[in-house]
Amino acid sequence: RLQGDWSSDVCSSDLNYYVDITDRVTGCTSRDTVVVSVATAPPVQVNDLFLCEGVQDTLRVSGADTYYWTPDASLTVINGNTAVVSPTSTTKYYVRGNFNGSSCYGYDSALVTVVPRPSGLITGPPSGTVCASDSVLLQVQASAGTSLQWYYDDPADITPAAMISGATGNSIFTGISGIYSVELSNAGCREIGRAHV
Repeated sequence: RLQGDWSSDVCSSDLNYYVDITDRVTGCTSRDTVVVSVATAPPVQVNDLFLCEGVQDTLRVSGADTYYWTPDASLTVINGNTAVVSPTSTTKYYVRGNFNGSSCYGYDSALVTVVPRPSGLITGPPSGTVCASDSVLLQVQASAGTSLQWYYDDPADITPAAMISGATGNSIFTGISGIYSVELSNAGCREIGRAHV
């Protein structure tokens, strides 16, 4: 006959198992007991990330004291509870952790989403020079999903480039000399293109 004392929380308590062996002839009973210690899995947690293409960032994990990562091909540095990642495409990383060499592990995963860098090339007149009474058309061919904002910088002025209000399309007309730049952004990734008129 096998009996056990069960706790309501088997993840944090010991389980006592015992077996009674009874001799049918003599009626004598012998008992043996075994204690099964149930360890709680560490509450391992790791953060997700969004990365611009070609950029590295750090995954931070908590909940244990020793960690094991997969895949490790794009983990450039592992130091305690941090891992520096620089994947070339969206990658899911898995981590398991334990305490003091215990065989009880906690598990979690982190999705590192790689966002392509926005790209675009400003085009205008071949020489970049126009007559004082004329206007020049500046255009940029941007990748899909890219947001645009144009800026103007007067080389004779030491103040930072000024945002051109309402200039968020693929082209602008101007008859004013200076440096024109366009900021291209996609999911937090930014690039700057410039043209001198």
